[in-house]
Amino acid sequence: MRLLFNTKQELITKLNNGISINQISKELSLAKSTIYYYYKKINGQKYQPPRYEILFSEQEGEIVGIFAGDGSQYYSKKDGSYRTKIHFGNVPLYANYVKNLYEFYFNKKVNINFSKRNQFTIKMSNKEMFDFYKIYLDYNSNHKHDTVKLKTFDLPPKFIIGFLRGLLDTDGCICLSKHQLRIIYTTTSKELANQIKKLLQNWDIDSNIQINLRKGYKALYIIQIRSKSFDTFLKIIKPFKAKKFGLVAQW
Repeated sequence: MRLLFNTKQELITKLNNGISINQISKELSLAKSTIYYYYKKINGQKYQPPRYEILFSEQEGEIVGIFAGDGSQYYSKKDGSYRTKIHFGNVPLYANYVKNLYEFYFNKKVNINFSKRNQFTIKMSNKEMFDFYKIYLDYNSNHKHDTVKLKTFDLPPKFIIGFLRGLLDTDGCICLSKHQLRIIYTTTSKELANQIKKLLQNWDIDSNIQINLRKGYKALYIIQIRSKSFDTFLKIIKPFKAKKFGLVAQW
């Protein structure tokens, strides 16, 4: 089938943005065989959706924690694409760790991008991975950072461990301050801050919440692990960030 130039360009744009063949067929009133022909020309093979199983595992928990900490989403009405990004600083080792974690769980390749601002990002453009997080979290996609929270506490311990790990490694810090070790979570979501504190109590990990009020900014909630609970926290949660201090052995 010979396509008009504008239709062909729109089709190619949608394919490059990860829109499914079924959705493109409906939107452009094109035969799936025609869309598949152009997809093969661009990519060389048929689009493969992510394949995963919902088990509330430790791996799922970590993926959800990573998104809760430094993920963002955007739905483009213009081209119908569903975009999910995980944002990092200049931390190539951790970005690659997350890339491997996502690819293993979702059975789908993801790409790491490096920006001019010396930041790494992982970008996913499909509806399945866009909707995945709503299984576990409540949030407003337009301002996820201050609305995100777990839907329920009725979760397996392994999932919670993974969630607390992913959240610490993205929106937390293990650092030295005045020669003293600090382990903290930071979030602008008041409900998530309270949830973190309660989840830590499952393993008798003691923490406190401080509020940093900044003019012109959302309140920042800082959940600080008390020093007496450091060993328990590191032994159970095993955050990636602890490795730079030699506090957690490779696992």
